Parts: sequence; C-alpha cells; structure tokens
Amino acid sequence: MHLFARNQSQQNIQNICSDYDKFSTCFTQEHGKLCGYRSEIITGRMFHNNREAMFNMLKIRWSTLPSQCGYSHLRRDTYSSEKYAFFRSSSYISSFLASVSVLFSVCFS
Repeated sequence: MHLFARNQSQQNIQNICSDYDKFSTCFTQEHGKLCGYRSEIITGRMFHNNREAMFNMLKIRWSTLPSQCGYSHLRRDTYSSEKYAFFRSSSYISSFLASVSVLFSVCFS
C-alpha cells in the first residue's frame, strides 16, 4: 500500500487486487483447516466485505478497475455458494425443524 500511495499506476492496482485475492484465499483455506468449515465461511465473508469496501474506494478514483479486481473464486466458494443458499432456503429449514420435532417426540415419549 505504501508503494501504491506513491505510484498510482494501473499496474499497481492490478497487483493490489491480485495480491489481495492470493492472501485472502490462502488465509481462509488455512483458517478452515485449523478451525473448521463454519469458521472458513465466516472468514471468507469477512474478506469479501473488506474486499467490497476496498474496491469501492478504488472506484472513487477510477471508474473502471482491471479484471484482477473482479470477483474471484473466494466469493463464489464462501459467500454465494450453492451450499450456503441451500441451508438458507425455507425448504431446508422446514424439513430440519420437522426432523428435530420427530426426534424430540421419539426421545421424550
């Protein structure tokens, strides 16, 4: 970032976006290995939100950003994945609650 403050070239913007992707992907995956899947999801969302804020600030200065500043696999894997969407769906929630009520009635009857 110090280099970017002194030299705001298009190449430096590309490097920042690329380096951010590499760092966030590596950090998220390693965190997931140590702390589990849910922690990986939470960490991925944190990086996604930080990325959005950082790139929105860059858009104040430049109307178009390089392709390296587009969405990466990090967002697709952690934020809007099919698995995440499935668990948020009402059909999953209702079937989960039905299963819990059946188990509860069997265990306590």
